[in-house]
Amino acid sequence: MALPNTSTPSADDNMMAVAAIREGLATDIIDKILAQGVVSREQLHQLVIPRRTLDHRRKAGDRLTPAESERALRVERVIRHALDTFGDSERARSYMCKPMPRFRGLSCIEMLDTEIGARLVQDLLTRIDYGIYG
Repeated sequence: MALPNTSTPSADDNMMAVAAIREGLATDIIDKILAQGVVSREQLHQLVIPRRTLDHRRKAGDRLTPAESERALRVERVIRHALDTFGDSERARSYMCKPMPRFRGLSCIEMLDTEIGARLVQDLLTRIDYGIYG
């Protein structure tokens, strides 16, 4: 199943995302997120799926669970937004990894462990997109 557009989703994109999550994404989504160059492997294992679990799933040819799939799409959505905002992976990574006073010293990456945290990061990125100090 193709990944839906999760940055500015239409109703159809959202329904595709729901179906993909319920079905479970292929484990290669992890590699696709890593290839964007914003989050480290360790960060991704903390946010989406532990390394040993991922290794086991890959060896067995299994897909991610719906919960893991939802977390992966959350991270991918915010990373894509950061790349669009900053223009390249180095600048996006630098910004996303620095401690933020507005998040009580947590980085944007650390905020991605919850949907509410991801929304706060996306709101911040949107403010930056519009030239409002972030």
